[in-house]
Amino acid sequence: MIKDTEICLAYTKGLNNKTNSSQLFKQIEAQRIHIIIVFAPEMTAEDVIESAIQLNVTNKVWIAGDAWSLNKRLPKMKGIENIGTVLGVSEPGVTIPGFRDFIYSSKSQLHCRNAEQQNFCNQVCNCSSLSPEDVIAADPSFSFPVYSAVYAIAHALHNALQCEAGRCNGNITVYPHMVLAELKKSNFKLLNRSIEFDENGDPKYGSYSIVFWNHSGDAEEIGFYTFHPSVNFFINNSKIHWYMKGEVPTSLCSPGCPVGYAKKPDGIHKCCFTCEICPNGTYVNSTG
Repeated sequence: MIKDTEICLAYTKGLNNKTNSSQLFKQIEAQRIHIIIVFAPEMTAEDVIESAIQLNVTNKVWIAGDAWSLNKRLPKMKGIENIGTVLGVSEPGVTIPGFRDFIYSSKSQLHCRNAEQQNFCNQVCNCSSLSPEDVIAADPSFSFPVYSAVYAIAHALHNALQCEAGRCNGNITVYPHMVLAELKKSNFKLLNRSIEFDENGDPKYGSYSIVFWNHSGDAEEIGFYTFHPSVNFFINNSKIHWYMKGEVPTSLCSPGCPVGYAKKPDGIHKCCFTCEICPNGTYVNSTG
């Protein structure tokens, strides 16, 4: 069981580029699993979904992590509709002022200025075959987290070096623990968002979008989950087109036992059992 829930986690498997997809899906079918959650990097998730299509894995509900829920290619892949229904979570895309102009400007520099820049390839060099359009069209949900992380480090360094009025204290030697201490105290505004962290180092801002891969091949936003300043969760169920033609699918290893029957474990999971009739004299239909 998943901690603090009534959800039975029937099977877990670490994924990498050597994962035997055929064996993986055989195990999933053997466990009678109908809901699959995939937390994996985008390339790994692509391999899993492509294998599911090739192996004719059907009638599942897939929960996509934020690393691949906004994938541009998979929702349009031939046969994707056969694997079932795909839902996912993603960080909302935030438009970064000047980002588009920066990409076009940096990509226009066809050559690195010197050999050292060529060795340490970065944004001032044309060190990628990607076009500006490819970069701009990439998953936008990671832009603001990276943007805010850079600003948070910059603010922490600014404070650690006691910078004021455009000048810093050059006599201070900054160590990582000093930057970390200042980072924990972050409190500044960025694109109308307040950047702060809690005692665990988690951001006190942000939200997730809930998306559904519709029949047009797009990741359609159907809800949201906000966690600061208060938790708020909403899904527009009418926008989800389940593979069962309107009926909401379930993933239940074993139905409940009728009156007069007892649960007999079937495997290692509490939610998987068979029902055996109680012997004479061992069942009383009363409480208290």
